[in-house]
Amino acid sequence: MTRLIKYLLISFFLIGTSQAQAISGVDAQKEVSDTVKAVKEIVSNNNGQLNEKELDKKIETVLLPKFDFEQMSKSSLGAGWKKANPEQQAEFIKLFTSLLSHSYLEKIRKNIEKSEVSFHPTTVKDDRVIVHSNVVADGQSVSIDYRIYQKDGAYKVYDVMVENIGLVSNYRSEFAGILDSGNFEALLKKLREQVAKVAG
Repeated sequence: MTRLIKYLLISFFLIGTSQAQAISGVDAQKEVSDTVKAVKEIVSNNNGQLNEKELDKKIETVLLPKFDFEQMSKSSLGAGWKKANPEQQAEFIKLFTSLLSHSYLEKIRKNIEKSEVSFHPTTVKDDRVIVHSNVVADGQSVSIDYRIYQKDGAYKVYDVMVENIGLVSNYRSEFAGILDSGNFEALLKKLREQVAKVAG
């Protein structure tokens, strides 16, 4: 019995150790840093050679896989997620992903070359990491924090905080207002209109 207890204690210790080491602030920060560098290189190497849509497509191939848009979609809706059927949920994820990418790709494309990005010590809590960064462009300094977790063995961004304002929570307020005054189909209609507008 004593030997069994000993083995159980060792097992629990090893499990606890592997969980504690499962996510690394250093690795998460490197993931963000490497992505920023990769996007900068794409813009620098292709600016003037590709049109805006072609350049955005190249940026998307590097940037979009780093985000968990399904989780971001669910979080942006909160309790409203359950008001949708599976088909509506799938369309919402597609529209929300398109809205975010089109809304921010232009800003990234126009500003990343002249931006200086610095990183600060990460915050690690349980299985989540916050990568703290500071972006300086045109003499203005902006703090950007990436909230990251692991999914299928990869680091994924599930929210972005700009000057302590969360991207997901910002959209949650907007979407909640639409759902309060209408049904889920009304929200999808609004998103379709927004995506059509930003996609140009």
